[in-house]
Amino acid sequence: MKNKPNRTRTHEFKVMLNDQEMKLLTDQAKKCGLSRSEYLRSLLNGKSIRGYPEGFAESRLGKIFGKAGK
Repeated sequence: MKNKPNRTRTHEFKVMLNDQEMKLLTDQAKKCGLSRSEYLRSLLNGKSIRGYPEGFAESRLGKIFGKAGK
């Protein structure tokens, strides 16, 4: 029996971006808490994407690590 790959996505797509476009993509995905791939797939699928408020990730990490130290 053949092993099935864990990936459901089998198509790879290469896109060329300039420095400004790459920074914008990276910043927007990070703001939303998504990888660049997840961010682009969400846009393609018409999903509503919301960014986190400034400092949200840092405050969440602080709470998580704070609990771990107790």
